[in-house]
This record gives sequence, C-alpha cells and structure tokens, in this order.
Amino acid sequence: ATVEPKKYIKDQAIASFIVNLVLNGAIAFCAYSFFKKFSYYEVAKDILITVFVITFLTSWIMVGSARNEYKKGNLTRHPAARRGLRLPKAPILRGLLIGIACTIIWGGILSGLVYLISPAGMGNWAYAFLKTLYTGVSGALASALTVLGVVNDENRKPNL
Repeated sequence: ATVEPKKYIKDQAIASFIVNLVLNGAIAFCAYSFFKKFSYYEVAKDILITVFVITFLTSWIMVGSARNEYKKGNLTRHPAARRGLRLPKAPILRGLLIGIACTIIWGGILSGLVYLISPAGMGNWAYAFLKTLYTGVSGALASALTVLGVVNDENRKPNL
C-alpha cells in the first residue's frame, strides 16, 4: 500500500508532535517543579537550546526513515520534479541545517513572543506548560521539513 507524500508528512508530523509533547512535557514538569520562577534570559536561552536539539535530532533520525519508505515503495513518486531547496545528502548535515534554520526562525519568534507577553519571566508551571507545547511543535516542524526535503530529493531522481 503506497501513501501520498502529503499524507505521510502529516502522519509523521503528528506522531513527532505527540512523542515530543509527551516526553519533553514529562521531563519539564518533573525538572521544573523545584524552581519558582525563570527570568526572561533563562527562558529565551532554554527555548533556543531546546528547539535546536529537538529539531536537529528529529531531522537526523527522520532522513533515514523517509528514505527507507521510498526504497520499500511505500511512498508514491510523482513524475514531475518539484522545486525546492537542495539540502545536503548526509543526514547529519541535513539535520544541522534544519536545526539551525528552525532555531533562528521558530526559536527566535517564540523567544520574542515570550518577551512581549512576560518580559519579567515566568513561573515554573507556566514555563513547563509552554515548553510542553513548543517542543511538540518543534518536533512536528522538523519532521515535516525533513520528509518534505527527502520527497523533493526523491522526486528529482529519474523514474526507472
């Protein structure tokens, strides 16, 4: 049974969202229960580091998984090549590039929004809840971008 790339991207993004939401949420709730409050500087630094780590690792792992789905014939290949960014073939380089881009764009936007909402910082439970949400979104974003990149790579190859 073959799957359209759009459905595969959606399914992988949802799965990555749930896994990152549950795992990082549990870690945040356990780890932050001992703190009372976080300054904006601590929150912004943690956001940028966390976004990079999650997007890098998710992307690095997803490259091999998506490529294997094409090799198995589980993903359909469209005859027309789509235009898109050409990313490095090596999974670690691709993960680094996606991780850096997501950190600058998604992490930067999120840090800015936190400053606008609460420039003095946040309480431990508020930040644990926020971290739970943004780690899930970070995982979904990295997963979707990675699979989209692999789909674009595979669509550039000639059909044999």
